[in-house]
Amino acid sequence: MVFLRYDQPVSIVLSLATIFSILLCGCTLVLFACHYDTPVVKSAGGKMSLLILCFLGLSSISIFFFIGRPSPTSCNLGIPTFLVFYTATMSCLTVRAFQIVSVFKMAARLPRAYEFWVKHGGQWVIVSICTITQVFLSILWMSISGPQPFQMKPNREIVLLCTVGNYYFLYAMFTLVGLLSVLCFSFSYMGTDLPKNYNEGKAVTFCLLIFFISWTLFLTLFYVLEPKYISTIIQFSIFFSVFGVLLGYFGPKCYIIIFKPERNTATYFQAAIQTYTLQTR
Repeated sequence: MVFLRYDQPVSIVLSLATIFSILLCGCTLVLFACHYDTPVVKSAGGKMSLLILCFLGLSSISIFFFIGRPSPTSCNLGIPTFLVFYTATMSCLTVRAFQIVSVFKMAARLPRAYEFWVKHGGQWVIVSICTITQVFLSILWMSISGPQPFQMKPNREIVLLCTVGNYYFLYAMFTLVGLLSVLCFSFSYMGTDLPKNYNEGKAVTFCLLIFFISWTLFLTLFYVLEPKYISTIIQFSIFFSVFGVLLGYFGPKCYIIIFKPERNTATYFQAAIQTYTLQTR
């Protein structure tokens, strides 16, 4: 019987890495909460940045479902747990990138549309719709034709795996995350000329680059490697997707809060905005 056991070196490394990422999310959450009223935290999204950190921590938990003997529960909860919470994360990043562009470029041109967006909580509506859609697709996938434990017998081994289930719903779930990542990148690119404190193009590009590389690598190795390595590749893809957001989006902000407090002041941010205003005139 071949499956990813808890006492294997790869499982131990992945478990420790997952615990580390969850602790890192928690530490960053505490740091942002302690500096909640500072410009850096507000520019990162305020309440939404705290929500993103919670979603990232919950996304990491999905890695544990791929360790151990496959069961109906672990097979059904592995991919959906990651996709639901990572979709929520990506929708928050997309909305945040859109808001920054709106404040600097669209609020003056379309004041009524911007006022309507702010008044009716447009950011929370979009995040809720994307997350609920992913939850709905996950439930349909699991109820109609979800993944189940499966035995393969290549050579002299009996490899225990999870089936893919209904391909169409699985593709739809990944497509939703993919569309959000493309929108997030587009809005971030539109804001490449914004003040440095609000220019998150590089950070978001780094996050999305890791996301695309990790899952492209997974799809490639899925058809190349032996079936017994699939669970390990999925776990690494999930870990790098989560860690990419932590390092790329929150890393620079944590650095400023801890090591460059003089840049985390209202005066510093206002000077950057004034410089941008003068340049655009």
